[in-house]
Amino acid sequence: MNTRLLSLCLFLLIAADSLSQCRYCNSYEDFVNDRWQPLDTLYSKKHGNGYVFLWGVGGYKLTTGDKATDATVRKSFAAMQGKNLFVNGHRLKCGKQSMGKGFCKATRINRYNIVFTSNIMPADYNSSQMAGAMAATIGAIAVQGGAIGGAVAGLAGGIVGGTMSGVQATKTMKHPVCHIVAPSSDDEKQTTIVPLDDHLMDKLLLSRNLTKLHDKYYAEQDKDKRMQASRVIPILEKAGIIEAENP
Repeated sequence: MNTRLLSLCLFLLIAADSLSQCRYCNSYEDFVNDRWQPLDTLYSKKHGNGYVFLWGVGGYKLTTGDKATDATVRKSFAAMQGKNLFVNGHRLKCGKQSMGKGFCKATRINRYNIVFTSNIMPADYNSSQMAGAMAATIGAIAVQGGAIGGAVAGLAGGIVGGTMSGVQATKTMKHPVCHIVAPSSDDEKQTTIVPLDDHLMDKLLLSRNLTKLHDKYYAEQDKDKRMQASRVIPILEKAGIIEAENP
């Protein structure tokens, strides 16, 4: 078998494997319990910057080629295209406000928690209010095989749940920042959105004695720039907290 034919066969096998893993889940509860519905195909198209600026988190449009199925996927909580995870911005709430329209790329870090990026932040967010709850939660998370392990019933517990559920106003950041999806303290079927800020980065990195990565994070003096997803994600990848993004 010549090299060109072999390459084509490998490409087709990879494509077939990717399509065979297309699926969606209807709710956060289904996501936690790995209750997925299969899809024959799933296509992702990235929205332009103008759409993301206007609507926040929704950077991708997902389609299947069938209008009825597309309507179902649009209402879903999350979908997977091979190993690529997408979460529905409309289903993610910052207080009472949706995080945006459409889907965004995300990564699962354990049974309960997801990291995603968004330009939307709570306008009255005060990280110091969450420091105690963050410390208790991150302290309970263990590293297993390069990924975050352990069953975390609530990323932030009652303090964060109470703080974030009361958020009314939001602001749009110039550059996207990382957020973590966690179960609400009031109802584990619902979610709480927690911005990944200095306090969380301290706990994630220093609890693993990753002082060089911690220093790299703080090498940027400006806090808004320091929290940008373009800076945080490579650090989380090097720390083994999240896997490198699939192309």
